Amino acid sequence: MPTDQEIGATVYAALTTVERASLREALRATQVDEYDDFHCALGNLGYGWPVGQGRGRRVTQKDVRKMCGWLAELRTRPDTDDTDWGRLLCGAFGDGDDRVAGLYVEAGLPKTKPALD
Repeated sequence: MPTDQEIGATVYAALTTVERASLREALRATQVDEYDDFHCALGNLGYGWPVGQGRGRRVTQKDVRKMCGWLAELRTRPDTDDTDWGRLLCGAFGDGDDRVAGLYVEAGLPKTKPALD
């Protein structure tokens, strides 16, 4: 199985310009709004950018590419359920979340998570 960052790189390469812009805007919003849904979804999983510390910092395509890998990592964690995954993708990609979920599966993530014992 490919690594999370390899999966992220594959997904990033397949994203449309609009999808990349959506994720970039979602990352920007996490810097300035502690109540932003994407920020909250990341924070609920113990992951995120501190609000205010990135204020005014330009979100780059490198940041977008890294987040694609981090999303793959979050998906494979035992504490990330299908609801969490959907909330992350919806917060990051809006209406394109179903397509992006498919990109992650095509890149090597399982479509569903195995049940915990």
